[in-house]
Amino acid sequence: PPFPPPPPEGLDPLRRLHATYAARYAHGLDLFYRSGNSPDALLLSARIMAILPMAACGWLVFHWARRWYGLPGGLVAVGLCAGHPLLLAHGHIARDDGLTAVTVTAAVWTFLRWCETGGWRPCLTMGLSLGAALATKPSAALLLPVFLTAAVLSARRGLPAACSPWRVAGDGET
Repeated sequence: PPFPPPPPEGLDPLRRLHATYAARYAHGLDLFYRSGNSPDALLLSARIMAILPMAACGWLVFHWARRWYGLPGGLVAVGLCAGHPLLLAHGHIARDDGLTAVTVTAAVWTFLRWCETGGWRPCLTMGLSLGAALATKPSAALLLPVFLTAAVLSARRGLPAACSPWRVAGDGET
């Protein structure tokens, strides 16, 4: 069966919770060791799919820092990113945190690129990367007020008007 059966009725809430977790654990054991699949192959493929977004995040950080600070800055940034304790501790675990890290990083980078250049293409890439970040984890919704506040403050301080939330299409720019 695709899901473990529900615990029996009539149990107190704590025993019901324990029975639910025990059933899920038993279902996981069945999936890994009694389904005929190789457990090592299953774990390896899950870990590779968790490591790929972390590598993409490192690549994005390198290119972002190289654009602003040159090659030495990019190498320092990717070295700091690769040596971050949270990345080292959780980068190989099959969860959505790596995907969230790369999509939030991409959203911030594309937002800053839109602020620098303006136009509809950077706005479209910012929207797509922000949508991807919001689709990976609900806590990425915190980017929305941050982006709006940054756009309003930059417009009020007389910084480049490309970041203004009221200027999306630009003045015929690409």
